[in-house]
Amino acid sequence: MANPAKMLRKTKHRNILLIAVLLGLSALLVFWPSDTPSNGVSPVKATVQGVVNTFVETYGVVNQGDQEVTVELSEGPLRGKSFSENNILLGDPELDWLFAPGENALVSVTQREGTY
Repeated sequence: MANPAKMLRKTKHRNILLIAVLLGLSALLVFWPSDTPSNGVSPVKATVQGVVNTFVETYGVVNQGDQEVTVELSEGPLRGKSFSENNILLGDPELDWLFAPGENALVSVTQREGTY
C-alpha cells in the first residue's frame, strides 16, 4: 500500500506545476500581439449635418427603429466628406442615442483593400 504522505506531496507538486504553467500561458496571452483593435476600422470624429426620423417610433422615453444620420468627417483621410448611415435604435435608453444636427459623433470608418 502506498504511503499517503508521499501521495499527497506528489499531488501538491503537480498542482503547483499546473498552476505555474497556466499562469505562464495567461501572461503570454496578455502580451500576445493582436490585430483585432484596428482590423482596418478607425474611429473618426464627425459632425452631424442632418437627421431623418421618419422610421423612429417613440414610446414614452424609449425610441425604436432607424434614424438616418448624415455626418461630415472632421478628421482623417476623408476629412470634409459627408456620409449617410443608419443609427439603429434598439429601445434601450442606456445604449441608444437620438442624434440632432450640430452634435459631435464618433463614427467607425472601415478601410478594405485601399478603399473606404
